[in-house]
Amino acid sequence: MQVCVPSNAAQIFHLLRRQMLRPFRKPLVVMSPKSLLRKKEAASSIQDLANGSFQTVIPEVDALDAKDVKRVVACCGKVYYDLLASRRERRLDNIAIIRVEQLYPFPTSSSLPR
Repeated sequence: MQVCVPSNAAQIFHLLRRQMLRPFRKPLVVMSPKSLLRKKEAASSIQDLANGSFQTVIPEVDALDAKDVKRVVACCGKVYYDLLASRRERRLDNIAIIRVEQLYPFPTSSSLPR
């Protein structure tokens, strides 16, 4: 079984595409609120849809200096956009936010982006 919380349109597309292209079938549970589809920040570019793939973990999107980061917050789904907006509003550069898109099975080191 897989439990996923996609946070943007490209992730949903590639998650469903991955499910259909696999040579085996595995139950898929997708937890995503409809309100996320209306968020402007959750929209994806045509390039992301055409050339991307499903990412089990999405790293920090802002250009933060790794030496200044004191805390890493892991979250998923709609919570990410709330945290990102709050961090940008407060101009905090010492907190990195990553998105965990696949909750089960939990991503291993070989499946994480480099």
